[in-house]
Amino acid sequence: MTLYRQILLLLNASFLAILVAVYSIELTTSREALAREMENDVQNAATALGLSLSPYLKQDDKAGVDTVLQSVFDGGYYRRMTLVWHKDGQRLVKENALQVFDVPDWFLALPLFPTVKQEQVLTSGWLQLATLTIEAHPGVAYQELWRTGLHLLWTLGLLYLVVLLLVWRGLRYLMKPLKQVARQARRISQRRFDEALTLPRTAELKQVVVAINDMSARLKSMFESQDQQIRALRLSTQVDAVSGLANGTQLRLHLKAWLAEGGVGGLCIADLRWLSSLYRQEGFADRDAVVREIAERLQGQCLAGGRNLVARLGETEFAVLRASLTGSELAAWFEQLRQVLASVTLSHHQDADSWALALVCGGGQVSVSELLAEADNALHVAWQQEPHVHVFDEARDGHLCQSTWKEALSQAISSRDFQLQFHPACSLQDHQELHREWLASLALNGQQFAAGVFLPFIEQFGLGREFDLVILRSLADQGLMSVEREHVLNLSLDSLREPADMLAQLDQLPLDIHIGVELSEDLVLAEPDASQLLVRELKRRHIGFGVDHVGRQLKSLSYLHQLAPDHIKLDQSLACYDREHLEQQEVVRALVRIAKGLGIQVIATKVESEDELALLSQMGLDGYQGFIHPPQSSEQ
Repeated sequence: MTLYRQILLLLNASFLAILVAVYSIELTTSREALAREMENDVQNAATALGLSLSPYLKQDDKAGVDTVLQSVFDGGYYRRMTLVWHKDGQRLVKENALQVFDVPDWFLALPLFPTVKQEQVLTSGWLQLATLTIEAHPGVAYQELWRTGLHLLWTLGLLYLVVLLLVWRGLRYLMKPLKQVARQARRISQRRFDEALTLPRTAELKQVVVAINDMSARLKSMFESQDQQIRALRLSTQVDAVSGLANGTQLRLHLKAWLAEGGVGGLCIADLRWLSSLYRQEGFADRDAVVREIAERLQGQCLAGGRNLVARLGETEFAVLRASLTGSELAAWFEQLRQVLASVTLSHHQDADSWALALVCGGGQVSVSELLAEADNALHVAWQQEPHVHVFDEARDGHLCQSTWKEALSQAISSRDFQLQFHPACSLQDHQELHREWLASLALNGQQFAAGVFLPFIEQFGLGREFDLVILRSLADQGLMSVEREHVLNLSLDSLREPADMLAQLDQLPLDIHIGVELSEDLVLAEPDASQLLVRELKRRHIGFGVDHVGRQLKSLSYLHQLAPDHIKLDQSLACYDREHLEQQEVVRALVRIAKGLGIQVIATKVESEDELALLSQMGLDGYQGFIHPPQSSEQ
């Protein structure tokens, strides 16, 4: 029971006891007053009636005696009047039955009033004529006491309700700071420090609120410090100090993840040899300023987020990974990039022949080394021809055009012609399944395309919402979501922006199915407000929520304590499971410490061997996912 209810009950019981005592005292006082009034009335009536009857008794006028006695008795205030003549012992009795209206019988049965009787001998000089006895009628006293009790009960009851209402409102006002403190304590336990409490007027509560605000500020500072340490560590190990671009190590990690996701897009290599001349002519400072200008221009040609990345590979070489583009779009983007580099060269009065640009289309390579070797060869060919531009497009020949993709995806969505697979995420403790992540693939022209290949086209053609609904409905209709484990679905950007249909579909699932939703870090960073709204709706429905590809971007992790996901999955670019990546492992350890502090489950991806599992256990992760347990078809 809450403190508020305990105080309310205590005050209620105390006030109720006081009212009962007041009611009892008032009722007793009224009863005693009525009893005294009844005794006085009987005495007065006996005296007055004796004086009135004496003349008639002297004359032995029994008719007159009866008339006088009846006139007094008709008032109804007496139960019995008895007159006994001493001369002949004759008795005259007037009796009134006990009839009281508007008073319950149980109340009349209570022994509240004793019998009040007054006896008086009527004389004439020394001669005793008769004895008069008058017994009061208690019905009037019962009726008056009942009426007084009811009036008192209504008055005290109304007073009780008014006081109870005032106490209730007063306690709510006084307890409001305590409720805020309790809510803030829960938010702190969830590592959410985004607001400070208003100081209350009560001195004791003010001290408590000050302490809570101080603790929240300290924890927030601690979290931000850890976040900054991770960023600083990543910047020192993965970023070129001059340009602020990714370095070669970071590029290789992203290329590895990009190839694993299907390799849709292309890799450009630019060699601006005139930067060396500029260094010899103008010095370090001027050359570095131009390098930063080039970095800014290249980043302007590459959308933030996703697997897109701009890197500086050496003194004069730059690389641009442009994912999710094929065909004419990739060619058009490559031409824009060429114009940008030509413009920069011209603006610094450098020789147009002193730079080269090469493009290698993705899709046919099996390793990062092979991809980089193709890029080096393409750049070498570019230097051998005029202009120094070359496109290595052997892999692209096998790609489908955009119109083919659009038609195929639209047809697959309308006919639900996607093949479903689940990829288990397992615990590092006991290797039991934490959840099943459902993936889709598409058979087209005799080839099986993974989701990583066609998802860029899904987003490009605005089919994300329909695609997500088709996958969820297919899982439900085919009965693939068992109740024993959690099932996780990935949502597209369209579903994030317009989640109503997806939420309605989730509401139709049976309550015993444990469902979860994942968003990629790119979507969370691109749509922070929409992400918070979606997470709020998911938590209200008790639907799990996770963030995928965490750590792909070199940005703050503050979104973690704002969204409070149930789990996060590290990006494949953070896969550092061999002894050569000690600095990367330190980044992962720091990220795990932050997530653990927020109560978030951390799952590694791209795990392929038992040795990697042993290393992950030492790094403090909770789960893993990868080809050590490859995706399985829905039939399995």
